[in-house]
This record gives sequence, C-alpha cells and structure tokens, in this order.
Amino acid sequence: MIESGTQTILLVEDYKDSREMIRLLLEKQGYWILEAQNGKEAIDLVARQIPDLVLTDFNLPDIDGTTLVKHFRKLGKKMNDIPIIMVTAQPPGEVYELAMAAGCTTVLTKPINFSILENIIARLLQNSRELNGPVDGVSR
Repeated sequence: MIESGTQTILLVEDYKDSREMIRLLLEKQGYWILEAQNGKEAIDLVARQIPDLVLTDFNLPDIDGTTLVKHFRKLGKKMNDIPIIMVTAQPPGEVYELAMAAGCTTVLTKPINFSILENIIARLLQNSRELNGPVDGVSR
C-alpha cells in the first residue's frame, strides 16, 4: 500500500542489478518504486497506476525507450505532465534528440551519478507538484 503523499517512480531497467541498486537508492529518498524489466511490463504497470515520474533505460529488450515514451505520451493528459528521464549508455548526442522528440523531460548518461539523479528527480517532482497540485496517494 502506498502511503498518502508518497511520490511514485516507475523504474524501467532490464538489468536486474542496476534496477535493484537504483530502487534501493530511491527508496532511501522516500519514493515508492514500481519496477519493470521491459516496455511491456511498464505499459501494464501504467495501465494500473500512473506514476509521478518515469525513469527508463533507452535500450530495453522488447521496445526501445523512445517508443515507450511515445506510448506514454499518447495516453493523454494523465501522462502528458509526468516527467520522464531517459538513461542511456550510448553517446548522449545520438540519443538526446530522439529522446526529447519522443517526449522525455531530460536524458542522463550511464554510469549514473546518483547525486545528480537524486537532484534531478527532486527538482522535477517539485516542479510537477507545483503544476499539478499535491499528491494525495491515489492513482491518477
């Protein structure tokens, strides 16, 4: 059960070790984490609960991250204002334009600097909260 006021992050990462490390880091920051190891799982999770932020890898085993982001953005208002961070191990120039055109809010390169990730997430969620009102713990 998600505590009232807890912000939810959908983490989409196919490598189990990376996913667990990021999940633990974010849980220590007080976020509720929904985990998906591929695009299909992420789509299924969003059908049940809209997260406050999405953190997705660019290279996923079933669909690429930009296709996933485009799918989320096509869901309309409920996903249009959700910040989406794309993470990639590829050179940022190659992915940045694709990710931003798909609807990402920002792009980070691997290896992830966790201090920067924490700051970006906090800032994006604060901005989102100011635009959309307080989170009440209920799925959007």
